[in-house]
Amino acid sequence: MSTEFGNLYATLNYDKNNDLREVFATLGKAGSTVHADIEAMCRLISLCLREGVDPREVASQIKDIKAGTPVIHNGSFIYSIADALGKIIFNSLGENHKDFSHDFAERCPDCHDKVIYAEGCETCLSCGWSKCM
Repeated sequence: MSTEFGNLYATLNYDKNNDLREVFATLGKAGSTVHADIEAMCRLISLCLREGVDPREVASQIKDIKAGTPVIHNGSFIYSIADALGKIIFNSLGENHKDFSHDFAERCPDCHDKVIYAEGCETCLSCGWSKCM
């Protein structure tokens, strides 16, 4: 999945019951701060999953975390590495979990239409609502 730091490569491991139990991800060179942060996130995500926390709950905690410059991947904004990992987990859940996930596009709090992200601000083209980071 594309991020502002480059492509994030993730591996998801399942147990014999087809329950998600581990997440591994890599981006960039080993030894970098970003790589260490990704490893830490994956270890904590995996710990939660092995302890029985619902993967939808894990993903919802890290999805939509905003940092830096967002990129577009398959028509959705990716706001951070944590956001990318959350969306990867949601996407892995398949058809049985569509009721919990939602359209990854941000919605305007006033008119509920989609917003765009440009120059550090979220802006609704329908009603003019705006929020700058």
